[in-house]
Formats: sequence, structure tokens, C-alpha cells
Amino acid sequence: MLATTLGDTISECTSRALAVAALPQRDVAIAGTAAALVADTTVGPLLAEAFVDVIAVGAPELRIAGAVLDDRVAAELDLASVTHAGLVHETGQVVVHVHADCVSRLDRSTGTIEALLAVDGTLPAWQRAKPLQLPLSVALADRGVYLVHAGAVARGERALLIGGPSGAGKSTAALAGAGEGLDFLGDDCVGLERAGRRLVVHRVYRTASIAAPGEGAKSVVAGGTGHESGSAAVAAVVLPRITGRDDVVLRRCAPAEALRALAPSTILRRAVPAAAVLRALRDLVAAVPVLVLEMGPRHAVGPALTGLLETGLP
Repeated sequence: MLATTLGDTISECTSRALAVAALPQRDVAIAGTAAALVADTTVGPLLAEAFVDVIAVGAPELRIAGAVLDDRVAAELDLASVTHAGLVHETGQVVVHVHADCVSRLDRSTGTIEALLAVDGTLPAWQRAKPLQLPLSVALADRGVYLVHAGAVARGERALLIGGPSGAGKSTAALAGAGEGLDFLGDDCVGLERAGRRLVVHRVYRTASIAAPGEGAKSVVAGGTGHESGSAAVAAVVLPRITGRDDVVLRRCAPAEALRALAPSTILRRAVPAAAVLRALRDLVAAVPVLVLEMGPRHAVGPALTGLLETGLP
């Protein structure tokens, strides 16, 4: 009953906010899936920044409606008491996620996400760079695409999946690769899908949250233009390590090391359903080369990744 009540409140508030004006629909691509996005004039720019515009082919599989989370609704839902991790309620085909800065309702039967987001300056960088992660993780998993705690860069049809726990250097490596002209597919959240005998990585968000050297707070930056396809087959898994040395070294490592780097944080933060994601990650590290990227100077990281995609593996 709680999920039903919360979901009804979210739907009512979202519908009321969007009914104020006739708002245009944006067609966006999320992990290779066509989605229709409608949002009010305050939330719209935030979501438009995160997702890449596309010319949709056929009917969208996902529909997203977004509006502002105002103080009245926040008080009604008692969001001040919600922990950092938030709360998840599920009733039948409806999944409700309640967070202090964002509340959302997913109807799995239709692929419809309705969300209210705080945009008054309190929304943390990770929420601004990667909004609606939880409902999207469920909706995309229903379509065979699993969210993974990893970054990725690509050239053409070949991609490098960049894995590791928080602080390992995924964002640094992915943005360094993008700075060298590689396609940016994500800095710490990407979609993984089986395509025949291959595992394909998809861009979910085109934005990244990263802290400048010496600063604690993170800011949101654009990782790519969105003109590239946004999907590529994984050619190798790269595990970054920040060393502070004056060189960059790529060395082979065992698949088990890659699985230990990818699985725990993915299962805790992204994976739905966990068993299916774990199988996909296990198959991935068994199928492609795995390398540790010992990162010295940042300016040398991008060329190392480019060389890895262009000339092959060490």
C-alpha cells in the first residue's frame, strides 16, 4: 500500500506540473534504447544535459516525465528523514524510489518513469550527472541491458570497459580518452548487453561528475558530444590505478582480478538483477583481455588508451 500511495502522489504532482504548458517531447537515447522525454522548464535542462538527443526510430521503449520537487511535496513525503541510500518500494509492476533529492515511480509494464527532482542547488553532482539511475536500472534490465559501475571509451566498433571501485581513476581515464578523441561512453555508469557472442557496452549518460585536483566537491562536466553511436563491443577491460609515477604502464592481469574490481560495487550500486549482472561480468572477463592501467601523468593516459584500441594489446 505504501508504494501505491507514494506512486500516486508522484504521478499526481508530475502530471499537475506538466499540465501547466504544452511541453515538447525530446527523443533521447539511453543505453541504446529510444526514450521519449518530457519535462518542465526547470528540470528539462538537467535531463537534456545528461541524455543524448536522437532521431527516434519507431515508438520509444521508455517514457520519462520530469518536474520540480517542491518543498510542499518534500514535506508531505517526509524526505528530510530519508537516508542517503534512499528507500525502494515495489508493488506488482510499480517500483517507487524515494530519495531526499529525487522521488520516482516506474511502471515496468509500460516503461514509464515519472520523477520529481530538486533543482534548487541541493542536488548533488552525482544526481545531476546521472539522474534516475535506480528506475533506469530496472527498466533497462527488463530489456536485457544491465547497468555496470564502470566507464568506457570507444573507437568505431571497439570499446574499452574501465572498471574499479570508487576512487580508482575511472573518470580520469575515461575523460582522458575522450580528450584524445575517443568516443565517451561513460565515466562510472554504462550499460552492458549480450549481442550474440559479444558483450556490447552502451552509453547511458554523456555527463560525468569529477573533482578537480585538490578539491573535494565534484562538478558536472560533459564527457562527449553525443554525435558518436554510443555503443561498441568490449575489446578489453582496463583497471586503472593512480600511481603518482612519471609514466603510464599497461600490464596483463588475471580475469579474477577484473571480476573483483567490477562486481562488488556494481552489485551494491547498479545491478538489477544481481545474479544476471554477475554472470554477464564473469563471461566478459573470461572472453576479453584484462589489463591494469598504472596511471602516472594524466596527459599520457589518453594516448595509452588510444594506442590500446588502435594498435592492439601488450
